[in-house]
Amino acid sequence: MEIDVQYGRHPVKSEHALILIELAEELLKVGELPIAAVVLSGDQVVSCTQLARRRSRLDHAELVALKTLDIATDGEELTMLSTVEPCLMCYGAAWISSIRRIDYWLRAAGDGVSAVIPTRPDRGPVLHRDPGVPTEQMELLRTYNRLDGRRSTYAGSLLLANCVA
Repeated sequence: MEIDVQYGRHPVKSEHALILIELAEELLKVGELPIAAVVLSGDQVVSCTQLARRRSRLDHAELVALKTLDIATDGEELTMLSTVEPCLMCYGAAWISSIRRIDYWLRAAGDGVSAVIPTRPDRGPVLHRDPGVPTEQMELLRTYNRLDGRRSTYAGSLLLANCVA
């Protein structure tokens, strides 16, 4: 699968996009919400969403990736990539974890952090939404919504209008 993604002026190697898609696919296979996150130091992946069964409503993809982040990365310039806009809790955890920038594909309707935090805050990580959502990610979330009888809290993010700049 070849995926070419560009985050604004910061081209992200397609291997990072591929990692996000593969993690999301694995999550869907075990019945989890297919939202994935990775943390980069430069071009190197230093942490990512783990494929364990989520046991709590607090086990968001971004939070799970941050919980496995090695404390030795303190002081490094870290970037988080996520398939979906983080919530306020995950944004706060990213800030505490010294993440400087958060790039994401899909806007989270209703509970995304951009509803309450400016994209260029005075302090905390800079938020950047990339309108170039890979088709594979859209299909994974649509599949999850069809399988999940409770309807995903991210259902609003799947509207095509929300995924286009």
